[in-house]
Amino acid sequence: MRNAAVEAAGPRVEKFSVSGGRWFGIVIAALAAALALILVVQDPSGDVGFAVFGAAFVLVTWVVMIRPDVSVHEQGVLLRNMMRDTFVPSPAIERCIVAQSLQVFACGRRFYGLGVSRSARSVMRERAGPRPGLLAARLPGGSEPSHQTRHRFANEEQTGGTYVAYVEERITNLGREAKTTAEDADRKVVVAWAWAPIAALVVAAACVLYLVL
Repeated sequence: MRNAAVEAAGPRVEKFSVSGGRWFGIVIAALAAALALILVVQDPSGDVGFAVFGAAFVLVTWVVMIRPDVSVHEQGVLLRNMMRDTFVPSPAIERCIVAQSLQVFACGRRFYGLGVSRSARSVMRERAGPRPGLLAARLPGGSEPSHQTRHRFANEEQTGGTYVAYVEERITNLGREAKTTAEDADRKVVVAWAWAPIAALVVAAACVLYLVL
């Protein structure tokens, strides 16, 4: 279901990789749906309540964990969050950072995208800086690690940081490369309600009321 933000963004150019949280949401939603379906097929009259609960669980999981994503479009970047979509045109983009959520700075404001994120541990590790003694401390007795072990640990420490750095640079460059003569109308950020997830939450609430009443 398209809204004003999606319409303003234009055709999609690049979609960033899904986060681990989104994959987790897909897995648990699929498991819940499969379990509810199996129980209903085995005993159609005995597990209606569980099927209703499973439907509510899947809908909420989709809204909270699966739907959010961030993508580059022809006119700028589109941030699809739980219930609202935000389109930030390329000329308006000032910079972008990825902390525990993606943050795009534009028009003197900060816009959040939940589709790209980093763990709190990763953010804290970056702020603390490198820890020279970490590799040796990981080995029994504090022995000196081999070259291969050092390389593996270094990769573990950097995994996740490389891709989010690419996302930050990619979105920031959209603003740098946009024409500086763009009209004010071309810099307008569009925030719009997303009706599909709102409808999903309404149905989920109805399911919960059915179970309670």
